[in-house]
Amino acid sequence: MKAKYFILSYLFLFVLFSSGWAQAHFSLDTTTYAKGYTNGLVFGDFNNDGYQDFYISNGHNEAPSNVNHLFFNNGDGTFSEQLSAGTLVTDDFVSGSSTVGDYDNDGYLDIFVAEVYREKPPFGSDYATTYSLYKNNGDGTFSSVSAGDLTTSTTETGGGAAWADYDNDGYLDLAISTARITFIGIILADSNALYRNNQDGTFDKVFNTLTSVKSHQGDLSWADYDNDGDMDVVFVAGRPSQKTVLWTNTGTDFDSLTILTDQDAQGASWADYDNDGDLDLFITCNGINNDNQYPEQNFLFRNDGTGFTQILSGELVTDTLFSYTSAWGDYDNDGDLDVYVGNSGGSSAPQTSYLYVNDGQGNFIKDTLTVISGDSTTYDRTAAWADIDNDGDLDLVLGRDGRNHLFRNLLNNGNHFITIQLRGVNANRSGIGAKVRVKATINGQSVTQLREISGQTGFGSQNSLRAHFGLGDATMADSIIVEWPGTSTVDKLAAVPADQFLTITEGQASSIGDERSASPRQFSLQQNYPNPFGKNRSLRGSPTTVIRYRLPQFSKVQLTVYNTLGQKVRTLVNERQTAGKYSITFDATGLASGVYYYRLEEGNKSLIRKMLYLK
Repeated sequence: MKAKYFILSYLFLFVLFSSGWAQAHFSLDTTTYAKGYTNGLVFGDFNNDGYQDFYISNGHNEAPSNVNHLFFNNGDGTFSEQLSAGTLVTDDFVSGSSTVGDYDNDGYLDIFVAEVYREKPPFGSDYATTYSLYKNNGDGTFSSVSAGDLTTSTTETGGGAAWADYDNDGYLDLAISTARITFIGIILADSNALYRNNQDGTFDKVFNTLTSVKSHQGDLSWADYDNDGDMDVVFVAGRPSQKTVLWTNTGTDFDSLTILTDQDAQGASWADYDNDGDLDLFITCNGINNDNQYPEQNFLFRNDGTGFTQILSGELVTDTLFSYTSAWGDYDNDGDLDVYVGNSGGSSAPQTSYLYVNDGQGNFIKDTLTVISGDSTTYDRTAAWADIDNDGDLDLVLGRDGRNHLFRNLLNNGNHFITIQLRGVNANRSGIGAKVRVKATINGQSVTQLREISGQTGFGSQNSLRAHFGLGDATMADSIIVEWPGTSTVDKLAAVPADQFLTITEGQASSIGDERSASPRQFSLQQNYPNPFGKNRSLRGSPTTVIRYRLPQFSKVQLTVYNTLGQKVRTLVNERQTAGKYSITFDATGLASGVYYYRLEEGNKSLIRKMLYLK
């Protein structure tokens, strides 16, 4: 009886696959969107026309050419390759991943490419390379620009790269995972790299705890995982002998608090998959486990607010496949994040990639009927979601070893959505690092979803910077809250109708106090950062610094700056504020160089710290 049932089930599945129903949820676009060895795939609206474009960075030392490719969205569901976009598409070098962000806050998205090397080194000897920063000219072209330390010749080779405003000054900084080939192809460890934006188009290389560690890395990804208002970062081990490390931003440096795994991990992606208000972490692995018999399993770490719990059950973490990339997105608009995992056993042993569907209870079911990719000659390395046709659901582009694939979402199940584009004012213009929370009643249950705008969302990949929320049967969002990075601004909208594309500009929605879920337990004042600060390039090149403090309760607050004579020179805050975590930018323009003191007062309590301003 069991044998008969098994045979009938097998025949049923065979009929489904052979009839084409297997790809009913997605349609493969047969257009060739470049081909090669794709290391980077990023989405962005590069010409500000309201449609999502994408950029592909290629790189392999055996390839005859490694030029990269830019595709503009025509607005009708098709794309046109931009062959006259400038050096962005004519530079020929082995590229690592790329990352999109408005580094100069001029309203146009720029592109950084982590360059591996420009020419194959003789005899595997050491070689020099430069990183490439391409400024968006606003007319459909990009120019390679000189950007201080960032574009100075170096022996580092870039693997992964991601934008984030780690120092909360309103400008995007850049982290790069690095490795270096030195002799006969032997890979030796090199240091992580961090570049601070000087706000004048240049970047200084930062030397701190984070960058002092030498390790061959895969990719990296930023996230404010502890909800304290600053960006933390995970660097992923690129080889079995290395460590995947989560670095926590202290405001002045980074602490290596968590070593997640020492297996051959490749990519990291953050997502609040259980809708509990904090970001969880998924890591893809592409190596052999300790007994050298099977591919390694992937890792899912659930953020419990006070630490991480490794999830050990379910197909997402028990499947043994050679995984490179992952991409989170609510493809069916039901209010729960699903995840696509791109697998790559190599051309000699290709593997099918899978979409894992979130059941709403924190479990993932492998959708074996929605076979998105996997053929006999190519495999997936990068993947990113975006609503390319503005129809309210997420489509998927895959960067592969071979012809890249674009899959259009055809589900059309009647579920509702809201898509949100951010425009920073005091925060960085592209909104990277902002948290967007949407609350809605879905199937009779109140659900609050979280998205954080990210400069890297999987190995070599970056989803659209637009935050997409599925709303299921909800016809409106009860509330939308945007927490802007590096500022105390929190924007809120209420009773927002579903099925629309919103643009929220910082400070132009109804502003509320800090409503983050975890209120500080004590009154505290942090050291300003940077310190010292001033116009000297080595000291940030700006007369501004950020002062951060925490309030345990609703109270009247004063934040005042004094000179060494005890004279008041600035009042930065003088108002009632709710419990929460705040950051204030102090601009010392017009003041003399020297020592200053800043004092925070709440009721009968006060705290004082010292800072140094150098013109």
